[in-house]
Amino acid sequence: MNNTLTAITASIIEWKFSEIDNTKIIYIIEVEKRGQNKWTLKKRYKEFDELNKNLKKLYANLPPIPGKTLFAVKDPAELEKRKQGLDNYLKQLIARPDVYHSDSMKQFLELDQHASDQIINPPRQLGELTGFVHGVRDFFYDPDQGVLFVLCGDMNVASRVDAYLTNMKMPWEKEQPQTLLSVGTLECWLQNNQGGLDFEKAWSIPYPLQAICMHWEPSSCILSVGLDEGRVNQIRVNKEIAYTRYENLMEYNPHEQRIMGIYYDNITDILYTCSEDKFVKTIENKECTNVIRHSDTGLTGMIGDKEYKRLFVTNRSGVVYIYSISSSAPELLSQVYTQQQGVIRGLALDTVKNYIITGGFDDGEIAVIDIEKPGREKYAKLSASFVGKKKVRSVSWSGSRGEIYVGTQDGTITIWNAKKGVAIYVMKGHQNEITKVQWIENKGGILLTSAKEKFIKFWAMPKEWRDKHIEQEEEDNVYKLTKDQKVQQIKEKLGKAEIDSDEDDLQGWHKY
Repeated sequence: MNNTLTAITASIIEWKFSEIDNTKIIYIIEVEKRGQNKWTLKKRYKEFDELNKNLKKLYANLPPIPGKTLFAVKDPAELEKRKQGLDNYLKQLIARPDVYHSDSMKQFLELDQHASDQIINPPRQLGELTGFVHGVRDFFYDPDQGVLFVLCGDMNVASRVDAYLTNMKMPWEKEQPQTLLSVGTLECWLQNNQGGLDFEKAWSIPYPLQAICMHWEPSSCILSVGLDEGRVNQIRVNKEIAYTRYENLMEYNPHEQRIMGIYYDNITDILYTCSEDKFVKTIENKECTNVIRHSDTGLTGMIGDKEYKRLFVTNRSGVVYIYSISSSAPELLSQVYTQQQGVIRGLALDTVKNYIITGGFDDGEIAVIDIEKPGREKYAKLSASFVGKKKVRSVSWSGSRGEIYVGTQDGTITIWNAKKGVAIYVMKGHQNEITKVQWIENKGGILLTSAKEKFIKFWAMPKEWRDKHIEQEEEDNVYKLTKDQKVQQIKEKLGKAEIDSDEDDLQGWHKY
């Protein structure tokens, strides 16, 4: 029996030869909406196989499907075995909310004809912004100010090599080439006054290196950029003239390898950086003032907490380092390991609920870390962990919706229900690997996504994935069904003929 939170159960009740072509095998599926209508489907093995191929394009960790055979299966015992395998495969698909809510499953089970209330409300694309010089590496959208900063990089290896060679000063040349080919760019886009999703480019800064990451500090209007080869660039954008001008504040080379994370504290005027070279460094007055190393592997990301003076740094071994930056030199307060201990590539912070959320590149682990209240960081611990698609590139978090948005290398975005630890929906957002996802809490809630393509997409999440009353009724029914099953198990175990199924303090209940 299917004990998931879905209201649909399905069972393959028999197989038989097709009436049209007796060389073909038909599997009869009985589908039921709990306590309501039933309908019957007739499917061939190739339809199961096609379903599996379509699902593999979006979903990871799918259950195994009985394999194809070189010759058509005719033996009744083998057909019965295949029927059981397909039945188990179908039940496991229905048990996964993200797969169950897919278009492929909707069509396979004919939900639009027989159970339309089971169809989820999908995200809706609001628009996309194009016109970038290179593929998008990183971005930050400030909806209150109507400004979008975009960090781009040349994603073509051959093109980058050509640019590096062109920009290089040869021994026989007296001066550096006057015109440098850009390998990375920082672009500023301004939103129109009507508040729509129309933007116009205000200015751009070309870089002779790959642009990797950035941090926008809105109160001081300072934008810090981390580049390849350990370089940083810091500028101040002029808010008084609607962000249409900027001034260069600093160009510095604190690291020997690529900058992977950057954070600027405008109160202390200190810039924090982390790199693949395993070091965290502080920069004051264009000089490196502190060098810190706690990791044995390269660092992968950084995020700061301005209010409580904390800094969070991740590495390639699944560790989150928590630092206090209340003084000029960062002080290590705690370090927390993710369960899988793989490379962390996504990082999100919730300072209201005191959680850090990370995404694992190698293992697909989504880790929720309780960082505790300020002053109690030494008690920080892994609170929850669930595994999704591998090759995570970016994560974002909606506290109001309780959802985690995960972008992966295959161009898909997975939306997770953080409380239940289940994936709600998977969508193909881009054709290339995701580079950034950003959830905007205000403006009704908007999700921005980018990939190595030259555009950014804007998405609206549904107010409700499905009708809340229907969902609650289904959960209540599943709870009652599960409880009745447990009561039956206790009956069998204790050998009693009658047990009140409404009794909550049954002997041995806690064991089940």
